[in-house]
Amino acid sequence: MKHVKLFEDLINEIGDAGHKPFKWKLESPYSEVYYNSPEDFMKAFKKDNENDYGYTMYSFKTDKGTNYEVEMNFETYQQTFADTPQLQVEIDFYTSDKQGKRNLTQDMTNKNEIFPVMATVVDICISWINQWDKLFYMRKIEIVPKKEDDAGDYGEDPVDSRRGKLYLHYIKKQIKRLKNKKGKYMVKVHNDYFKIEPTWYAEDE
Repeated sequence: MKHVKLFEDLINEIGDAGHKPFKWKLESPYSEVYYNSPEDFMKAFKKDNENDYGYTMYSFKTDKGTNYEVEMNFETYQQTFADTPQLQVEIDFYTSDKQGKRNLTQDMTNKNEIFPVMATVVDICISWINQWDKLFYMRKIEIVPKKEDDAGDYGEDPVDSRRGKLYLHYIKKQIKRLKNKKGKYMVKVHNDYFKIEPTWYAEDE
């Protein structure tokens, strides 16, 4: 059917970086639990292993003036205290108003900018992982595809929606940009989120 072919053409265009990301920036740490480098977080963790979680914050503005914040929310994982800490990461992104107040529903706007927004969020994620996995084994990285205000996907799991399928296709195309010498990453699909994880084990580090 024609609309199916158009949808396939669209996800191929997106996956091949047909939409360029917006210009984004790394925000200054908001508090002592925000870290802009893996070295700073490792130093804090070694000083006191109760410093076992943290955040990194990015922001960008779309061409239509919508402000977004992308937050990397991470915590350590160890089977024993003697183990090298691994990271478990959740990626959240929000729209915010001019005063910086977040829309905590995590919905996307209805300004028809889903594709460059998606490209920007994924670009930030790839950049962060390439920096942080040089020091930490990434046990898992979770990302939830958000919905737009005008979406017709009510009642669907985010990953099963048309939008979620676009995210999945795009992530699979872009994941090859991850550059860890130990191996590649893969994407797994769960009910309401995607999970990116390494194909090698922590023991191989």
